[in-house]
Amino acid sequence: MKNLRLGFSPYGLLIATLQLLPNIIWALFPPALNRLEGNASSVPFIEYGEHILGVTIVILLVFLVNRTQTRIIPRNSFTIASFAAIALYWLSI
Repeated sequence: MKNLRLGFSPYGLLIATLQLLPNIIWALFPPALNRLEGNASSVPFIEYGEHILGVTIVILLVFLVNRTQTRIIPRNSFTIASFAAIALYWLSI
């Protein structure tokens, strides 16, 4: 945690955008038959918690920067794992 600082992370923005890409496409080109209509939890704590945590994750991805990072996109096992997780997410849609 001591290597993190507040700033702008282009890598975090890339990861957040890739993660949200299906939602962006859905918002721009909604399907004729919306299968997710009414797909919300009846428990307000779960519903609001999901939205708050989703926004918080995007904010942390975009605005937390590693002080020791010199490249825009780091090339290590964590980067490969994050892109693999996003690819699996896209495949499961």
